[in-house]
Amino acid sequence: MRKRGFILLLLVSLFTLGCADQARDAALDQMWDSTVELFDGLPADAQDGFLTTFRSSAESSAKTNLSGSVLSARLDFIAELDAELRRRKK
Repeated sequence: MRKRGFILLLLVSLFTLGCADQARDAALDQMWDSTVELFDGLPADAQDGFLTTFRSSAESSAKTNLSGSVLSARLDFIAELDAELRRRKK
């Protein structure tokens, strides 16, 4: 249950961080690293569950809270992170 709460907190913070016009700012780099570290620590079945909901939930949250070029940059970030997590899956 704590992992689920952490994952939700992680997703919420992912979309409340500022997103500069740069490729990725330091806050997004930290979010990337934290997400990958959390994901790597999950058992294989939990990784499946995470991947089932991560991208759709993250994109939905971004679309609700962001717009314009910030939204576009955040959707690109989500897609890249999702691809990395799928590559790392056990």
